Amino acid sequence: SHPLGWFFLCNKQKVNLSLPKLHLLESKTKLMSFPTRELRESNADAEMANEWLGGWNFNPLPIELYPSTGLVMSSEDGNPIYVGFVWTSNSGMAQIGFVTRNPFYKTKLPKDTRKQFLHDLKEYAHSLGYPYVITWTENKNLIGDFVELGFRETSNRVSELINYKL
Repeated sequence: SHPLGWFFLCNKQKVNLSLPKLHLLESKTKLMSFPTRELRESNADAEMANEWLGGWNFNPLPIELYPSTGLVMSSEDGNPIYVGFVWTSNSGMAQIGFVTRNPFYKTKLPKDTRKQFLHDLKEYAHSLGYPYVITWTENKNLIGDFVELGFRETSNRVSELINYKL
């Protein structure tokens, strides 16, 4: 399973962006609750995410690419278990990205822990005033969770591309 979470809702076909918001899971299933907190003002959470990416044998991001908005979920014993970032813009859309599980935390987590964290990230993005939330991933488990949380998959053929001007 790919720990790095990106689920891009791109325009493979025309998508009606005025579709009603879906809250199917929230209305049918009560999810478990682990404590979450917003990202710290320092770079500590971005540095933690990079350590975790390294633990999954992925390359870290330059610290300046991480936004200052997002969440960290901790276990009942206070250990951070998930981190996720929310990029904001001057549009009506926010983007969830780099949802990463702590590879060094070995305690088995309850079944819907990841889904609860994604739900919390989605609600957090909405609470920032963004009616639309977008994300992308190659991870089949994350895709399934996002779809259950009301996201609509618009493409299954996406390449992650980035450009950096020196």
